Amino acid sequence: MPLFVHITDNCAKDAKSVGSHDALLDLVDKIEQEQRFEGLFETAANSPYRIRNSLSPRKESRLIAREVEVGEHSVLVMLGIMSVSHRDYEKFKVSAREGLATNFDDAYTETELATIVQRRLMSDPVPEKPAPTAVEYDMIFSPLSEAISDVSICETRDWMESFGSKEAENRRETIFNALGSLRGDDKVGGALHAVDNLQIWSRLFEVRPESGADQALVQMRLLVKIGKEGEIRKDVDPAVLALMDKPPPAHETSTEPNSTPASRSSMATCTLCSHRRAESVSTGAHG
Repeated sequence: MPLFVHITDNCAKDAKSVGSHDALLDLVDKIEQEQRFEGLFETAANSPYRIRNSLSPRKESRLIAREVEVGEHSVLVMLGIMSVSHRDYEKFKVSAREGLATNFDDAYTETELATIVQRRLMSDPVPEKPAPTAVEYDMIFSPLSEAISDVSICETRDWMESFGSKEAENRRETIFNALGSLRGDDKVGGALHAVDNLQIWSRLFEVRPESGADQALVQMRLLVKIGKEGEIRKDVDPAVLALMDKPPPAHETSTEPNSTPASRSSMATCTLCSHRRAESVSTGAHG
């Protein structure tokens, strides 16, 4: 599923007004070449919007974007650039968080995006993603190995984005290998694990399979985020933070269909993170 990027007229105008037009075009080229944007944007809490903290030279600017599904394809729509000191930015954040209308609701139409995708597919197709490396194939299949056979692995959106970040890019094999030896994260708040100058934040839960109350509890590890010491808790989804700080129900029964299994045994489906579930990051790529 190719990923395209569309710059709205409003965003192009904003970029020119703050001297960031060239930086915006460079960012678009990078996203379309790499076919991913994880690590380049932060997710506005509980909303579909993505925010990039700055486009040079004005560090106080924020690039606002939104991913839109168009048939089998995705379009990352660059909506506009806002100043953090302007009251409209605070108004936007509140509206986005509460699911209210924002000033970007009329920035594009589905018909417009469908036309853009069709034109791009005909004239300028996006390059195919490279096949997974041997290490990445190992990441995909070895969760079935005995190393972590008794634990289901679930990933938050924060985990996926941080796993795809530049900080983790050259450490993915090390991070993956560390997942089989995480310990001491079965308490409220989870635990931080040092991995090659970064930290993994995780918590181990016990949940009951959906097949019935008479079933034995199974273990489910929630991977929260990868980050630098002192920064790992920054900008984590508030819903995940609340989950980390309280014990799960004594008889948790999971019903959502989007868990990421890491076990050969019968297991519950994940309700702990499936509301934030995104695409697999085994290859660090979108889609």
